[in-house]
Amino acid sequence: MKNTFYIVCILLFFGCRDNAENQDIHSKYKPILIENSKLNECVWETEKPNNQITLTRKMGRYILALDFGLGIHVIDAQNINEPKKIGFYRIPACVDFEIKDLKVYANNYHDFIVIDFANINSPLIIKRNLNQFSIDIKTPDGLEIFESLKKIPQETTIISYEKIN
Repeated sequence: MKNTFYIVCILLFFGCRDNAENQDIHSKYKPILIENSKLNECVWETEKPNNQITLTRKMGRYILALDFGLGIHVIDAQNINEPKKIGFYRIPACVDFEIKDLKVYANNYHDFIVIDFANINSPLIIKRNLNQFSIDIKTPDGLEIFESLKKIPQETTIISYEKIN
């Protein structure tokens, strides 16, 4: 009788489990992709909307805000009551940065870069060390994404995730 009970429980357990491969898989994030040929293209752009701000640093009168995996927003905070976005420095797959003496030390996917921000409207990469990091871009909250959502076109890389409402 005991054995029959256990067998029934096991059958019920395995019979009631969802087969993830046959189910629609949903996530609260979708990947943001970039062509591999553009991974090292760091450029100054006009201001753009925020996606996922994960880190802020102060540099003189400016606030630099990391938009996870996309780059750094530059905000003039001289008038703290009316901060003004002045631009965006695109750094694909950037997940962290530090500041010292008007220089930003950041990752650009696998590379370590140093950016001179002495001219705030025209930042310039002054150093690049190749392949310094082993980075697997995760969602901003650090959660893994379903493998099926990582299936991306060839010659592209996930640089960030956009939150789905």
